[in-house]
Amino acid sequence: MDIEAIEDLSKSNFLYMNGKKVKGAWDTSSDDYCIVSKEVLKELLRTEEDYVGLKKRFSHMQQMIAGGAVQTGGSADKKELDQARVRIKELENSLADAGVVIESLKKELETARKPDMSEIRALSADVRAKKRDRGFALTISLSIRGYGNRRIVQELSNEGYGTSKASIARALSVTKDGDRQRIKDIMALHPECFEGISDQDFEKWFSERYEKLTKAARIKEESGSGGS
Repeated sequence: MDIEAIEDLSKSNFLYMNGKKVKGAWDTSSDDYCIVSKEVLKELLRTEEDYVGLKKRFSHMQQMIAGGAVQTGGSADKKELDQARVRIKELENSLADAGVVIESLKKELETARKPDMSEIRALSADVRAKKRDRGFALTISLSIRGYGNRRIVQELSNEGYGTSKASIARALSVTKDGDRQRIKDIMALHPECFEGISDQDFEKWFSERYEKLTKAARIKEESGSGGS
């Protein structure tokens, strides 16, 4: 008997077929397997053994009747044959029902809904965007509190955020149209990062940074034009 090792076959919810719970069966994390209780399996195997045994016995009796070894007119013989026919019919029905359940289980597993990769990608992008925005929020709050770039990098690293000069510059940009509103929106999304920072603190920081950056840009531009 071949034994197949199946990894990560953890029992999940009860197994439902056509909206009804299958007694003694559970769904699993696998697309190809389900779990059935030992009692259910034993009953199925016992039913199959009874069916095979009665089928052989019934076939043997029919051969004996055909050969004249048994007279069908005898009440005892006829009763035994009738009982065998009834029992075989019951077992056939039982096996047929079991077969229907098994086929339904297979169909359920085969047609189980696969993960929608577009939904997963969208969720992943959303998570990355939220982490980026919170990283920006931490960067801005640290800058308002007077931290320099080197200290900001260290603090962000302690919080598990990757950093670069470019990402810090984007977070702290105050020279483009809409930068003020962008920063205010980030502050509103992550108020926990700005505890203890007042509107006056923000305005003072924004004005000073705007003046510093625009002055640096002007000097760079004048230096470039003077050298041409």
